[in-house]
Order: sequence, then structure tokens, then C-alpha cells
Amino acid sequence: MQKREKTLPMSEAKSITDRFSKAKLNFLVVLCLTVLVVGLYEPVRNHDFIGFDDRPYVSQNNRVLAGLTREGIKWAFTAFHEANWHPLTWLSLMLDGELYGNYAGGYHWTNVMLHLANTLLLFLVLQRMTGAWWRSGFVAALFAVHPLHVESVAWVAERKDVLSGFFWFLTLGVYVRYVESPSAVRYFLVVVFFVLGLMSKPMVVTLPLVLLLLDFWPLGRPEFREGRRRRLVLEKLPLLFLSALSSAVTVYAQSQYRVVASLDALPLRVRIENALLSYFLYIKKMFWPVDLAVFYPHSVASPLNALQLILLSAFLLSVSILAIRFARTRPYLPVGWFWYLGVLVPVIGLVQVGAQAMADRYAYLPLIGLYIAMVWGGGELISKFQHRNLLALLLVAVTIAPLALVTQRQIRYWQNGVTIFSRTLAVTENNYVAENNLGLSLLEQGRFGEAIGHFEAAVRIKPDFAVAYHNLGAALQAQGRHEEAIRAYRQEIRINGGSGDVYYRLGITLSSLGNLSEAVAMFRKSIVHCPDAPGGYAELGTVLTGLGRFEEAKKAYEQALRLQEDHPGIHNNYAMLLMRMGDRQGAVKHFREALRLQPAYANAHYRLSIIFREKGDAAAAAAHLQSAIEINPEFKDMAER
Repeated sequence: MQKREKTLPMSEAKSITDRFSKAKLNFLVVLCLTVLVVGLYEPVRNHDFIGFDDRPYVSQNNRVLAGLTREGIKWAFTAFHEANWHPLTWLSLMLDGELYGNYAGGYHWTNVMLHLANTLLLFLVLQRMTGAWWRSGFVAALFAVHPLHVESVAWVAERKDVLSGFFWFLTLGVYVRYVESPSAVRYFLVVVFFVLGLMSKPMVVTLPLVLLLLDFWPLGRPEFREGRRRRLVLEKLPLLFLSALSSAVTVYAQSQYRVVASLDALPLRVRIENALLSYFLYIKKMFWPVDLAVFYPHSVASPLNALQLILLSAFLLSVSILAIRFARTRPYLPVGWFWYLGVLVPVIGLVQVGAQAMADRYAYLPLIGLYIAMVWGGGELISKFQHRNLLALLLVAVTIAPLALVTQRQIRYWQNGVTIFSRTLAVTENNYVAENNLGLSLLEQGRFGEAIGHFEAAVRIKPDFAVAYHNLGAALQAQGRHEEAIRAYRQEIRINGGSGDVYYRLGITLSSLGNLSEAVAMFRKSIVHCPDAPGGYAELGTVLTGLGRFEEAKKAYEQALRLQEDHPGIHNNYAMLLMRMGDRQGAVKHFREALRLQPAYANAHYRLSIIFREKGDAAAAAAHLQSAIEINPEFKDMAER
């Protein structure tokens, strides 16, 4: 008897074919999105750090550059550095520090990979929720290429944006699986990924409310139809509690850094006006992404007039009412609109942190809601036409192509500090922050004259801008214009009461002019402000030595070495003091330690040659003198005198 082959039922075979077809479509979309993101953002591998926040986050943060260390991990979880608590952001940067050191391109590329992951997750989650692959792909493509998102991706310090976005989308994905098949394990995973998002950037506090919107559409949970919405709210209570806890920690961190503007500095009226205007401007920039800047000044001097306020309020209110009215027939409209409004709340400026009126990076997650509303609305219109697939493809092409071109140009502006701040000054007015940061970027390149011009422009725009006076003083000091530098530093002190750094710099400038007594007073003040900074003690030791106050100088150097025992310059200067005090043995010990830490230390070699010549050790004296001359030929003339 011939053996019959087993065959699948027609329905099951069709299901497998459909799944295979969808898998191919998903793969095609994923491939296109990957090429889009990688192709657009590939140039950032050659970009540099920019001065604005990249210094404290990476390029001048020794904890990050040291990589993943036990001390660094502890610091990440316990510090409120840069007015935030986001330990996962620090850990991700430390991992890059382990891999790339001070190579900026590596950090940039990690941002790009996270943005790519976010793009793909957005597509996969939307497709899972809706089953609409081309609409989901279109939304993901808008997210991938929109110029407003360049700031979040091409700025290393905004690692917190792309990293928190990664956990945002993971939370959505796990939540969809939980809704499909509820279980304690899946809910626990929702909580875990949400917490990881909060630990990356506290802006994700609004995610529980977005989950409620998704319960309505596209998940269409039956509780909405059956009048059991209270159950859905109760389901989100643990997440809302975590949001409240994260908000409290964030407020505390920002209060420690005093970055929250007071109502005296920024009245409530101005905040409300700016919030209304910002909601409108983000939408405007979504449709017409031109004149994008890294910093938009907060204009307190130019309030909106009554008509402008009425028009803005009417716009937001009317769109909200229309969205609600279409809730039954077009549920994607209220979901998309209130996603946009709600996710922006933490950064809309009612609680003003920093001096910016708005920021492109703040739109990274909120605009997804508008993308969804527009794409699903456009898809509904296209579905009425006969050649809807061709029209859909054409719509995607004519939308994505010009956005990609603008994004490509915008990415070039982020090449370094000079390019991005020059661009910002070209598209904004009275931008004192951009003037200051362009000056800093020029200062790092040794272009002191140009830097001074921008610092002076910053203080003309904002006369109480203490930071710009500080940087102006540093630039003037670098040019040897010490008297002008002192005036700039004293102006900074009049504005903000002084800091350890400004007293330290003022002390160095005064000592350069020979005013050692006043320099001593400045270094002592810097020590009061920064008792753990070795530089203040070391410079104090130097000026006390110059004044002949050797015992005081000795104590200052010893404290500096207790704080930083691996600094060759402090060992060298301390050894020179010991020479003057007649302690040749102690001097030799510290000169040798300076050479151990820095073998090419010409002065240490030269001083050791003097000590060994005095001791009658001609061979050692000659060897050290020869080393000093090889490093710095000027020591030959000194030896011959």
C-alpha cells in the first residue's frame, strides 16, 4: 500500500503563507530603515565633541573616560552630576569610555546605533499593535530621518535621549505582549523596562499615560467599551508611583544645582506664554524644519500680545476638541494628539530648568504621536483610491526624501563646536549662550582674539552672564592681558559671589603680575570653596615660596600631594622648595618622583644635576644635565652661566 503524504489543512497552510509573507515585508522595512539611518548618520563617526555639555558628560569627565570602574559605577548611582540622576546614561558612557577613550566618533556611533534600534522597535511595536506594516514603516521612517531628531542623535551629551527612548520602546513592546496574554511575569517586565527608562532620563515619566492612550487605540482593550476604565487606571498605579518618585528625585537633583528658574527670574505669565508658543512651534518645525538651533533663547523682554495668546490657545483647544469628537470614528487622532501634548509636559517650561525656551531634543518622543495621527489619517484618505499602494509609496517617497536631505545638511552642522554654534548664531538673535559657547570652542583652538569677541558679545546681550565673564577672563589671560582678565574675573565675582575656579584663576593672574600677597588671599578663597582640589594648594605653595614663607608653603604642598600624589609638577615644585630650605635628601626624593611620573621633565633633571654636583657625584650630575639639555636645549645656556 502506497504511503500518503501528510498535508496541512488549507486554512493552516494559508496562515503559514501569510506569516511568511509578513515576515518578508517586515524584513524589507527593517532593511530600508537600517540603510536610511546608517546612511544618513555615518558622517558622525568623524565628528568631535562640542563644548556644550560634552565636557562635563565625557571629554572632561575622568570617571567616564576611565571606563567601567567600581568607583565610577558607585558614583553613577549616587551622584546628581549635571543636575540629573540618570545612572544608566552614565554607565553607557562609561562603557564607551572603556572602548573608545577620548575618541568622540565612538560615542557618536553608539548614539546612532541606539537611534537605529529605537527606529526598528517603533516599527515592530506599531506593526504588532495595528497589523499595518506600511503605515508603521512610514511612522518609523519619519522618526528615523526627521531633522528635529538630529540633536538627540548627533550630540553625545544627549545619550540620555536615545537611551531612554530605547527603554521606552522596549516597555511598549513588552506591554503589548502583556495585553495580548496578561501575566505577572510580563507585567513585571513592563515595570523593569520602565524603571530602566527612568534611570536613563526622567522625561519618560509620562509613559504610563501613553499606555492608557494605547489601551484605547490601537489595542482596543474591552475595558474601554465595557465602562471598566478604572481597572486600567489601577493597573497603571505602580508605574505612576514610579513616575512620581522619579520626578521627586529629579526636582531634588535640580535644586541641588540651582538650575530651576525662580518665579522672580521667569514669571508664571511668561512660562505659560512660552508653553503655548512652544507647542505650536514644535508642530511648525515638524512641517517646516528650518533654522534649527542648539539653543533657543528665552525672551522675557518680548511677551506675546493678547491676540497672539488668544490664537495660540484657540488653536490648541480646537484641535483637542476635534480630536475628541473623532474618537469613535478615527481613534488614532486623539491618541496621537494627546500623546504629543502629554509627553511634552515635563519639558514644556512650566517648571523652567535652564535658560532655553524650547529644544529640538525635547521633540524626540512627543512627535511620534503626531506622526501616527498624520500617517493613519493619510492612509485612510489614500485607501479610497484605486491605486492606493502606488499612492502610498509615492507619499512616502515625497515626504522622506526632502526630510533626509535637510537632515543630511543639519548633521554637518554638528561637526564640532565652531560649526554648530556658528550656525545657531546665524539663525537666532541675541543668543548669549551660543556666543559664549562659540567663544569657548574658539578658545580651545587657540583663536583667542575671536573668542574674546564672542565673550564680549555674550555679556553685551546679557550683562549678568557670569559664565561669559569667566571665559572672557580666561581668554584675556591666555593673551597675556592680565589687567583686563582681572577686571573680568572681578565682574564675575560681583555677579555670582565667586567660585573656587574664579578665585584660582584670579590668583594665578595676580601672581603673574607679581602681586603675590593678594594672590595668596585668592588661593585661600579658592581652597575654601574647593577644599578637595589640589591645584589651589599647589599654587598657594608656589606664591608663599616666592614670598619667602617657606614653612607655610611646605604645608600647602604637602596637602596638595595628599590630594593628588601622582602630579609631577607638584613634586617638582615641592622639591625646589626643599632645596631652598636646605633639605637636599627630600628634594632628591621628590625630583625623582617627578621623573618617575614624567620622565621627560627637564627642570627635575637640571635641579638633580645641581644637587649631585654639590655632592661631588660628577657622573650622576653629568647624566642628569645631559638629559635636561636633550629635552630642553635652553638648559645648556643655564649650565654655562
